[in-house]
Amino acid sequence: MGPTLINLMGGTLTGLGFGRDLVAEEPTLAGTYLNLAKYLKSHRGFLRTLWDFPQIFLGAQIDPEAKTIQLEEQNLKLPIALKLNNSLQVEDVIFDFSGRTRLQERIEKLDEDQRFLWIDTCLEIAPLLASNQRILDNDFCLSLGTLGARQIFVQPLERSFTVAFKDMSAYFENIERTVDQANIRRRRLATYRMTGLIDVEAISTTAPLAEEIIISSAGGPHHSSSYIKLKSNAESYKVKRGVTLFGIKSDSSIQPLVRADTCSMAMQDGTLAPPRFSEYIERENKTYDHFVIVSHDSALCRENKLDSILNDLPLEMWRKLSLREPYIAVLANGKKLTEIKGVKDSSLSAVLVHSSTRK
Repeated sequence: MGPTLINLMGGTLTGLGFGRDLVAEEPTLAGTYLNLAKYLKSHRGFLRTLWDFPQIFLGAQIDPEAKTIQLEEQNLKLPIALKLNNSLQVEDVIFDFSGRTRLQERIEKLDEDQRFLWIDTCLEIAPLLASNQRILDNDFCLSLGTLGARQIFVQPLERSFTVAFKDMSAYFENIERTVDQANIRRRRLATYRMTGLIDVEAISTTAPLAEEIIISSAGGPHHSSSYIKLKSNAESYKVKRGVTLFGIKSDSSIQPLVRADTCSMAMQDGTLAPPRFSEYIERENKTYDHFVIVSHDSALCRENKLDSILNDLPLEMWRKLSLREPYIAVLANGKKLTEIKGVKDSSLSAVLVHSSTRK
């Protein structure tokens, strides 16, 4: 608008920054560049110089009811993330504009030592945190840290809250870095973004799959249940003791194909021959796009019968299974997608997701 007003008053400006004379014959930026958003993004460095970022040296006042954070004299809308340098100066302000790239995804892509202050719903921040820190609700939480930090600071915001600069500075002065922590947090964030679940293994597939499939395996008879189900459906197929083979069609319908109770007396003493899962997969290969193997309680007992059951499949981790360890394997197109083994007397969960799925 600047060149337009100046020229109406007798000036001769053709442009001012990104501004153009709207009544002149020369084309505007929108008329010059077919992808205006891409052009502006390429000049992001210049655009940043036009805005002096508010700083945190006077502290930050957060009003969760009004969904604002006050820095110096500026009120900014929540959710928001601030990128901080080593002197705790604000280098960038990242907003959540509800576009194709969520704020959570921007955090996921930060360098492991990049310092940040992130305010969002507690549920969005939860994948960054240890299980004993998580608050799984839609109230706001304040988080401070880096992706590589041993522990991220988190503060639930039930009412107006002020965080002092000295407290933020003290946290960053004592921050400890942990090897691989950044990658662990990135995986958790990506899994939550794709599935809406925390602490599960995300299994990506390119084979046809209409809906996400949740898989759970429990080691030990009393720990919890083992099952396979559609994420959108409360009903599940309960897995009984031993190992069970399921087929999954392209519409995500699930069908149990065969079960081997590897701890039964008949199978242990040889009276009952164990089924070969490879034969069922070969026979049903044109009907099902995925095959899932889930164990419950224990996949093996005194006599290991898994060699007869799984030997002809492209799987290896089952050979290392011990008593009452959970186990999940997924195959597609005759190849292994994943094979996961848990620790004794624990449970293991995974979600099968098409590679095109994004939250």
